[in-house]
Amino acid sequence: MARMTVWNWPGAGEKAWFYGGNGFPLGFYEPLMGRLAGRFALSGLHNRACWPGSPAPGQGDGWRRYGADLAGAIRAEGPGVIGIGHSMGACSMVLAQRADPSLFRALVLVEPAIVSAHAVRVAKVLPKWAGRFVKPVRAARDRRDVWPDSAAYLAEMQAHPAFRRFDAEAWAAVSAHGTVANGQGVALAFPKTWEAHNFFHAEAVLADIEALDIPVAVIRGRPSYFFPEPMWKDLQRVRPDIVTLEDPDFGHLLPIEAPGSAYHLIETALDRLSA
Repeated sequence: MARMTVWNWPGAGEKAWFYGGNGFPLGFYEPLMGRLAGRFALSGLHNRACWPGSPAPGQGDGWRRYGADLAGAIRAEGPGVIGIGHSMGACSMVLAQRADPSLFRALVLVEPAIVSAHAVRVAKVLPKWAGRFVKPVRAARDRRDVWPDSAAYLAEMQAHPAFRRFDAEAWAAVSAHGTVANGQGVALAFPKTWEAHNFFHAEAVLADIEALDIPVAVIRGRPSYFFPEPMWKDLQRVRPDIVTLEDPDFGHLLPIEAPGSAYHLIETALDRLSA
């Protein structure tokens, strides 16, 4: 049976929770979370794809369930917290807050993967074989997922152009948390079957963000497939009151590839939300 796993950082201050994106083990965010722990009593929830004993994903597994996972973890320690999420994790936080408005007192959404309602409707009726024509699904399904050792995994990651902006701090986190031993070598800590599954089970959260009655900040890097310019404009249209901040030097992986910049943007966002 899968066992929920929470990462609690030692620290004082206001209680905050962090939730990461699809395909990325929580440990990839260690450089950012270490900085956040200097300001908050911080906890991070591992996605259920990485929980010990998790089977293959089922039909009910998706962004809404991940929000429910987080809600359960927060209620166990006390609601009314700050929420900081990246990509799918940010969207799951929004869904959790809509289901239980007591969870968060403010949200900071870093590169939320805001999918259009039309795209979600299409994904729900597409047969699974159609994933070969969807770029992120195909990339997840086709990626290698086992290596003889962690050094081979790290070398392959470092050769990938998508990660060319990672610095030494980011690579140390990737090396430490990207794989798990499988008895014959190492395998992805966030299984590719879950990553591909999650792209097919996204939720359209723009209307949910519009309906939130708590302070919200949104941080983005350069426009990308996962947070394109039209969605950025739609977000500002439906919520002109939200705090928006940008770092165009980085992309969708901003909190992993530039944890220092991400931390300063989060800090600025929270200061503006409380002003």
